[in-house]
Amino acid sequence: MSRSRERRPARVTKTGVLPKRPPERLYGGFGTGARCAICGGRTAREEMELELVFNDEDGREKTYYAHQRCFSSRYVGRPRGEPDSVP
Repeated sequence: MSRSRERRPARVTKTGVLPKRPPERLYGGFGTGARCAICGGRTAREEMELELVFNDEDGREKTYYAHQRCFSSRYVGRPRGEPDSVP
């Protein structure tokens, strides 16, 4: 993975595309061609696609889609409360 792609999850959070907290709900399945909220690419049918559901301040749901690998680079292995830190 290129250096710029590794840093993309942090930039996405800082620009407000994704909330800084983990999603309230998470679903997974085969790719549907949705655009990944983290890398901007489309999910292929043979890839794992995740649906991330967040609640806004008013309690309304906002849904984003992401590749499993992009989600992992964004949330897995990060210190709790610091999802946008880049090693």
